[in-house]
Amino acid sequence: MDVSALYTSIPHNDGIAATASVLNTNNCQSPNTIQQLIHFILDHNVFTFDNQFFIQTHGTAMGTKFAPQYANIFMHRFEQDFFSTQDLQPTLYTRYIDDIFFLWTHGEESLIKLHSDINKFHPTIKLTMDYSRLSVSFLDSCSSIQDGHLSTTLYRKPTDNLLMLHFSSFHPKHIKTAIPYGQVLRVHRICSDEGERDGNLEVLRDALTRTGYDAQFIDRQFRRAAARNCNDLLRRQTRAATDRVPFVVQYFPGAEKLRHVLCDLQHIINEDELLAKTFPTPPLLVFKQPPNLKQIIVCSKLPGFQDNTIQPCQR
Repeated sequence: MDVSALYTSIPHNDGIAATASVLNTNNCQSPNTIQQLIHFILDHNVFTFDNQFFIQTHGTAMGTKFAPQYANIFMHRFEQDFFSTQDLQPTLYTRYIDDIFFLWTHGEESLIKLHSDINKFHPTIKLTMDYSRLSVSFLDSCSSIQDGHLSTTLYRKPTDNLLMLHFSSFHPKHIKTAIPYGQVLRVHRICSDEGERDGNLEVLRDALTRTGYDAQFIDRQFRRAAARNCNDLLRRQTRAATDRVPFVVQYFPGAEKLRHVLCDLQHIINEDELLAKTFPTPPLLVFKQPPNLKQIIVCSKLPGFQDNTIQPCQR
């Protein structure tokens, strides 16, 4: 099932009541302050369209940072309240924000009644449903029942052209390395059948080749990803915290060499007692995106714009 236009369909009073319930249940500090901040965000979403100003009076904006957590809390309360009224329950029920996947073992007639009941439960929350006795797609996976077991494989929309960042693109090498590696991990994580996995990997290999990736480069990332334990891929991954100071520079060709420069110069910092305590390890090299052509053109039209740093590019 899928919630239709979830963010813009949550009434302010219902959303705030759901968040208040969670804050009070979890003994959150300053719950009143948080609720006042939520009120402020919901009541001050002003935007322009066709040179006119508008204020959103229902739901929350899709772009605001708190919207996913706010919608999740509301849906959690909605699910609890709805299923407490139902005699029949799903065998398995999972949700990712507004996308819901569940297994139903009580027959088709009762499933249709469940869908009808859930759409009558709240005046603004409506859900669409797609069900099958054989297979159903959910996000980027397709689940099916085979020999009494749940099997999963990769799902691609009919409009998916497998377009990826071209290898000649002006991006750091680690991004180009991460693309095939991450895509192969995705296939291994989703495909439970070995044949389906190998077929999807061949499709991915062809797409990477068309996008300028070298065959040996692709093979290295495929082997690297295949060495990962499949069970580990299904566990939630947590990033290790780091206290390294970021050294932020605009990306340019050869910027990767700065990583070695920073490491080579660390001994100078270590010679000073205070600096050695403040910067015990080399800084973390971080790249920021340089202005693209569109940004340069827009800026050049602003009054008083002068940029003597833009020079003709020579190969």
